[in-house]
Amino acid sequence: MNEPKLTVITALLEFNQDLIDTFESIRGLISENKINWIIKYSQNQVPQEMLAIFNSYPNIITVAEVDSGIYEALNRALEFVKTEYYIVLGAGDKFFQNSLDILNLQISKNPQADGFIFSVAYPDIIKCPQLNHVNFRMPGNHQGIVLNTKKTIDIGKFDVNYKYASDYDLFSRYILAYPNIESSNKEISYFKNGGASENNLFECALEVYLIVHRHWKHTHSNIPDLHDIVINGLNRINSKMIEKQKIMTVTSDSVSTKMDTLISNIEDVNKKIDVIYKALDFASRDYTELKSLVDNMIKPQTAVNGNISVKQENKVFGSTNENKDLSNVISSKEALKNIFKNLN
Repeated sequence: MNEPKLTVITALLEFNQDLIDTFESIRGLISENKINWIIKYSQNQVPQEMLAIFNSYPNIITVAEVDSGIYEALNRALEFVKTEYYIVLGAGDKFFQNSLDILNLQISKNPQADGFIFSVAYPDIIKCPQLNHVNFRMPGNHQGIVLNTKKTIDIGKFDVNYKYASDYDLFSRYILAYPNIESSNKEISYFKNGGASENNLFECALEVYLIVHRHWKHTHSNIPDLHDIVINGLNRINSKMIEKQKIMTVTSDSVSTKMDTLISNIEDVNKKIDVIYKALDFASRDYTELKSLVDNMIKPQTAVNGNISVKQENKVFGSTNENKDLSNVISSKEALKNIFKNLN
């Protein structure tokens, strides 16, 4: 019997029916020894009766350890992967029965490929991969991305410094190191939606901005700035709000109150963005003025009879023309303090 080529990794945030749904979608492939499944969870998170079922399959590995977050859990799970390829499915995501055939066909057509990216089905849309977008966002869902295990480990796995967009950071590092990624519009999985990034879009947008500038600024001149990335995230929030408002036209007063609160939160985020930009403007101005002061203080030294002496006329504030007024710097710092008070 051929050994499996693919391992499914699932790291739990919490145990519920969602994990059962994922299990049911891959149970047939597991029973036929066509894929492996690694479940990473915190201790006592999965009921003993479910563990008994999982542990009855030789190609399901359960790892029970406390971790600091989802990406540390995924890194730990990667250490148990013995197959050439892996895919990350969240609890509630589903792997289609014909997906392994689709993957095997792609591998046979492109045996030298470093990885593969496929389409993913959402509850209401199909999301196709867009590798040409990798310089400013994740080009697809991790539920459709199949990468080489060893190569992922070689580049350092997931960076746990990121809390919401480490998958984008990993994929950026991966494709820069191993650019031969094959793309297909065929669907291989279902994404149930949700997740930490969906509930923290503003914070996720900031991480995406850092990743873009870390990995892509030196090769792409058309990357969006922070404002564009954050506004894109806010537009996603607004679009979700509009859809929710359509659905809940006839609702209770309590739901309407919650909607008003969410809209208020969006307005608050917009205000914080404005405050951040004002703060950055002040910081940039302060840096320029302080750098000028430092440059004036460090003047070229003149050699006199083999000894080093400093020309007195080059001392800072030595003359009226060279005297710099610190009042602007001081006032801007005070203004900066006042601005950041508004963030609280």
